[in-house]
Amino acid sequence: MDDESRVIIYRSKRGIVMWALVIVIVILASLSAWLFSVVRQNGSISSLSYSSVVVGNGTNSTTTVKQSIPAVGVISQAFVPVSSMADDEIDVTAIGFSPDSITISKGQSIVWTVRDDNSHWIESNPSSPYPEKGSCGSLFNTCDAIGLGSSFRMVFNDVGTWSYYDKLNPQFTGTVTVK
Repeated sequence: MDDESRVIIYRSKRGIVMWALVIVIVILASLSAWLFSVVRQNGSISSLSYSSVVVGNGTNSTTTVKQSIPAVGVISQAFVPVSSMADDEIDVTAIGFSPDSITISKGQSIVWTVRDDNSHWIESNPSSPYPEKGSCGSLFNTCDAIGLGSSFRMVFNDVGTWSYYDKLNPQFTGTVTVK
């Protein structure tokens, strides 16, 4: 290989490396601009949270589905909020359930979503347990603690008034009336 061919190959490789570097810089600048806009709109990046949704399916098992839940606003229409999977919703906060009493029709569902930094374990009250059985006793049970951004969905197929509480914070109580 002569010297002229080596110079052409060297310049060709150098050009490819420079174009690759330009592409990487453009991608990083785009990501930075997007992140800046999210922080500016929401005040922090914490609204970009992923959580587990525990879905009671009416049998003796539950299914965990990964779901993206923006805490504030809509990040993208590609994300489906957990609340759209329910007929009603209840927030679990540092001061209890909101609302703490709710009335729904038979066959409707409720989603409980944790909105604070504490862990919560939602369970039907043992003095009036929900009759449908699940993998950890009553179907009306998260079966474990759930944290910030996590949700629990329950379909109510039995008519009645069902009281529930937070097993980790027993002073938090609520009632679901199914008509």
